[in-house]
Formats: sequence, C-alpha cells, structure tokens
Amino acid sequence: MPSGAYQEVSAQRQALIALVFGACCIGLAPIFSKLAFDAEQPLPGGGLGMIAAAFWRTALAAPVFWLLHARTRGPAPGARRSRSALLWLTGAAFACDLAAWHKAFEYTSLANATLLANTAFILVAAAGYFWLRERLGWTFALGSAAAFAGAAVLLGVDLCAGRDPLIGDALGLLTACFYAAYLLLVKVLRRDFSTARIMAWSSSVSAIGLLGIAYGAGEQIVPRTPEAWLSVTALALVSHVAGQGLIAYAMAHLAASFATVSLLLQPVVTAAVSWVLFAQVLSPLQIGGALLLLGGLAVARRGSPGT
Repeated sequence: MPSGAYQEVSAQRQALIALVFGACCIGLAPIFSKLAFDAEQPLPGGGLGMIAAAFWRTALAAPVFWLLHARTRGPAPGARRSRSALLWLTGAAFACDLAAWHKAFEYTSLANATLLANTAFILVAAAGYFWLRERLGWTFALGSAAAFAGAAVLLGVDLCAGRDPLIGDALGLLTACFYAAYLLLVKVLRRDFSTARIMAWSSSVSAIGLLGIAYGAGEQIVPRTPEAWLSVTALALVSHVAGQGLIAYAMAHLAASFATVSLLLQPVVTAAVSWVLFAQVLSPLQIGGALLLLGGLAVARRGSPGT
C-alpha cells in the first residue's frame, strides 16, 4: 500500500475512534444536566434553567479551546478568508440547536426530543449525497434505518407524550435542522481550520447567544450549590470539550453522513449510565433496541464511503 494511502487509512481509523469516544461523551450530557438540576431542587425557586445549563456548557468550554488554539498553528495553506465568517454562523447554529432542544423538554418527553433531534442524520446524508458528493448505497440506508429504529425502541418513544407534544415534537425537528447545519458547517470549515479554532469561535458565539436566550426566558442562570457547579463543569469539559471537540476532529476524515448517524450511539450511553446511577432498569425490549442500534451502525459503516 502506498505511504499516502496508508496514512489516509490510519487517519480514518483514528477519526473513527475519536468519533465513538466523542459520541459517548456527549451521551453523558443529559446525565450531567440532570445532576445539575437535582442539586438545586431543594432550594427555593427551583433549579438552574435548562438553557442556562447549555450556556455554562459552552462558556466554560470556550477558554479551553482558545488555549488549545493558541498552541496550534493558523489556518491551513490556501484557506479562504471568506470562510472565516462561517465560524460565527457555526456558533449561532449550535446555540439555536441547544436552545430548541432544551425548550422541547417543556412540551414533550426527553425521549421524543432526543430521537427527533437525531433525525439530523437524514438531512446531513441528503446534503452529503447532493452537495458533498458522498457515495451512499442501500447498505448505508438500511443500516441507518435499523439504527434509528433501534434508538426509538431503546428510548421508548411515544410521540403523543408530553404537555403539548405537537409543539415539543416540532421543536425536536427544529433542533435536527440546526444540528445538521452545525455539523455540515464544521465539515466544511475543517478543510481550512483546526479543530481548536473552530470550537473556540463556535463555543464563544454560542455562549453569548445562549446567555441572551436564557436571560430573556427568565431562567435562573447562576448555579447556587457546589454540586451544581461541579455538574455544569463536567458538562462543559466532558460533553463539550471532549465530546464535541472529538467529533469536530473526526469530521475532517470521515463522511459527514456516517459521522452523523454514528451519533445515535448517544442514547445507548445515556441509557447505560442511567441504569447504573439512577437504577433506571432497561426492559428486554429496550435492550433489543440497543442491540439493533449497534448492529445498524455496523451495517451503515460498511456502506459508508471512506470508512
């Protein structure tokens, strides 16, 4: 095998490992958010606002990415200056993604909001085929469909659940649109910019936007207990710095369609950790859904270009 081809295969393997670890890290985000809310519930006035938690997720992560960016080189040779503006747009898309997803919790179940948000892979796959010229076959389509069905069974989705499921499910689909836009922008930007630079800018812009949204919604913004501070710090470092950072790194070496469908690993991680920490035992049907999800991802990988 030529050295160039070997290096490309090696980079793809490293990216695949990074993607899996990144998906596991962001799968812990609901756990850390729940711990932050539970840590303040005994206090008068309730706990930290959901969008406020998303603000701390990005605000505490931004300095870490700026530090990493300061230690790395600038943009790749030939980088287009016009793409620098996309760094701002990436942050705005991610802020809208988190805000819509957290707002959906008020109207529908967490399971519904999570599953509908993950329909982003359909939009990214379509963009990958028509725009990025990624070659996707029936193997990828069948594997993705199986993984999505497995996620629905694992999460125990009921689209009629919630205070106002029509609004909540609509917000879940809106989340998917914003998240798809975010991932596609990251994919494009990784051609010219380092992971640290993209994440530093997007995290900073997201934090500003989320702070404004949380304040406008009248949420409690500042954590009031050491446990809540510990939880939002873990949310920032584990789910955002490690999770989103690894995913952004992987996007440069993997097909956007496969990278996005692989993020369906999140419900498996969330369910497994909830089983251990909160004694939320899975039914045999849910375990079967998890196995179907993992099997579907394995099939999707075989049908994805460059993996």
